[in-house]
Amino acid sequence: TLDRYAAYVDTLIVLEAGAIKGEGSMRSVGAELFTEGSTLFDVFPAPFRIYAECTAAKDGLTSASEQSRALEHVAPLTIREGRVWLSRELGDVENASSSQPGCDASQAGFDMPADLRDCAIGVAPAPALSMHGVRFRFTKNDPDVLKDVDLIVPSGHLCALLGANASGKTTLLRCAGGLLHPYKGKVELASTLASCSRQAVMLPQDATKVFSKETVQEELMEIEPLATCSNEEFMGRMAKMVEMFEISSILNK
Repeated sequence: TLDRYAAYVDTLIVLEAGAIKGEGSMRSVGAELFTEGSTLFDVFPAPFRIYAECTAAKDGLTSASEQSRALEHVAPLTIREGRVWLSRELGDVENASSSQPGCDASQAGFDMPADLRDCAIGVAPAPALSMHGVRFRFTKNDPDVLKDVDLIVPSGHLCALLGANASGKTTLLRCAGGLLHPYKGKVELASTLASCSRQAVMLPQDATKVFSKETVQEELMEIEPLATCSNEEFMGRMAKMVEMFEISSILNK
């Protein structure tokens, strides 16, 4: 579910049958999915879903447009926000906050990066990832897995990708990371990323697919041929990394 990440997500992207169906804030996309009766709404945070059902049952909020506006502007996304809303509904003045529901990064204990602060004050950050008209299929005779995907991820933003099984999520991420190449369209990364030896990193759900060696030590040494520094410098950096991540005890496992 999205409970753990609701406070941090800047943009939620909904993928359906290889095409982007919705894109926007958590609240705006959630309102759209609820109005449509989509099964994807079931993975939204519990406070948001409870609020949506209660709002829909209220007299005077019978139209879909009224329900949608309520969800987009004041629906709680986190447990904290849900507690404030329930306190108001139940008349618990002592526990009800004077502020409207809505968790910002500082409330969530998150140190907002400069790029996000720029966005908050109206400075548009440069895109970290752009996909324009991307189409992909695994073989010439297969149907398209991705269909005219247009996507821009601003630098410093956290985007969540939501979709049912076989909707094209993994394929989209693999195209974004350069592991797959679309037969049509363009994928572009920010110049700061493009200058790296590896332009993007993708961590699959099944972590075992990342490993090809028997031990952690062997996995780490596998990247030595790709190093642009001397062997001595490489080993020094490797030692620092082992110390930083506290993995010395499992190097031979």
